[in-house]
Amino acid sequence: MNTLQTLKQLMTGQFPFALWRLPNQKDINLVLSSNQEQKVFKTDLEELPGGFLMTPFEDSEASHFILADLWVQLTSLNEQTPEKVLTFIEEELGLVITENQTPSKSKPEVKINFLSEAGEQRAFEELVERAVTKIEETDSFQKVVLSRKKEIDIPENFDALEHFRSICQKYASLFCSLVYLPQENQIWIGASPEILVTQDDQGIFETMALAGTQSAYDQNGELISCSEALWRQKEIEEQALVSRYIINCFKKIRVREFDEIGPKTIQAGNLMHLQTTFKVDSHKINFPQIASVMLELLHPTSAVCGMPKEEALGFIKENEPYNRGLYSGYLGPVNLNQRTTLFVNLRSLCIADHKISLFGGCGITADSVPEKEWKETEMKLKTIIG
Repeated sequence: MNTLQTLKQLMTGQFPFALWRLPNQKDINLVLSSNQEQKVFKTDLEELPGGFLMTPFEDSEASHFILADLWVQLTSLNEQTPEKVLTFIEEELGLVITENQTPSKSKPEVKINFLSEAGEQRAFEELVERAVTKIEETDSFQKVVLSRKKEIDIPENFDALEHFRSICQKYASLFCSLVYLPQENQIWIGASPEILVTQDDQGIFETMALAGTQSAYDQNGELISCSEALWRQKEIEEQALVSRYIINCFKKIRVREFDEIGPKTIQAGNLMHLQTTFKVDSHKINFPQIASVMLELLHPTSAVCGMPKEEALGFIKENEPYNRGLYSGYLGPVNLNQRTTLFVNLRSLCIADHKISLFGGCGITADSVPEKEWKETEMKLKTIIG
């Protein structure tokens, strides 16, 4: 029996697991836990054992932590289930995986399609207009990130694990993940382009400013070279705001020695963004806990919330018509091989209660045009449906 079939059976049980593939890597990682669920309210990365962390947009809500009782790296979900995985499932979880009597055939990909209604567009554009007015009327309010939730019926024969495998194949440069949270009755699938924080076994800390969005394809459907991408002033200023926000966080903790790389254009699936990377040698500055300290300062970043943070967060809570939950929070492996890699939970979908919820957002500044912001969210919703 292959790993895909084994995980499909695990998805009917009460034990959480996480699958992920790091950008520009081939191996798929799997973490299994014998705890049905562990929640943490304060994230001190240095204190956490090895596992997979998933944190909501709002700090007041609990994070989900999947303890790595077993961590394996797989070359493919089609390979035979490793013996240690089957042994763990049987001995630690007390479950029996039944051999599939009929060999598994590769399934045709099930497409997720959606149509946005005129009323949805009007409501979102009115929300953008309110945000622009607020920014124009308030000297300190510079930017707010507004998002949409699009709920659709689960297509017939849709398979979450097959969809994860599909996005891994399509989006080699993105962080692709599937997180099974049975206690919440949720499955999250994502393809995130944005690192929030990483720290490796050499003590190198990294974060990034990612903002500004345009299609990676021209009107004729041809891929645009990153070196030929043209950016409007609105996107350039939006990305610069995020970079300044990160630099201000460094100033707050008196970190002056950092490398700033960018901004440069990067492709993320069907979209392009402006990206600036920041790196710090935590050993050199004798600051081993920099990842936890910066995480607390950064989240929620101005790329998913706005500037100033408190003002933007207040506007989002008052005006967005839904609770973001885990969308635009962060997720990733923690303290595995002395490395932590956390990504912003963007370009994601949530499967729950026989529905699929798609999420997409856009940064609003004084120069925003409501119709263009609507189109940006449409492009982002289409990334995760493949």
